[in-house]
Amino acid sequence: VLRGHACDPTLTADEHQRYLWCLYALLLHYEDRFHQFREGMLSKEQYDSIRNQMADSARVAGIRAAWREVRERFAEDFRTFADGVFAEHTP
Repeated sequence: VLRGHACDPTLTADEHQRYLWCLYALLLHYEDRFHQFREGMLSKEQYDSIRNQMADSARVAGIRAAWREVRERFAEDFRTFADGVFAEHTP
């Protein structure tokens, strides 16, 4: 995970795939919380918390790269939201 976060170019294809699937679960979590908030199932405080967590993730080079690789698998409304968070918090 640390090597993936750093976009280590020596990652093997298998290591890259493992890193990607590790992060995919995190991105699915973010998407789920995004939709829960929109459906009125989360409070504003809970939404702010998950958005802050996404902002922290957006500062990690490997997570940004993983998002670019898998973003088309997510619903358009979440892609737009996440793209904005990643753009706003890219170092």
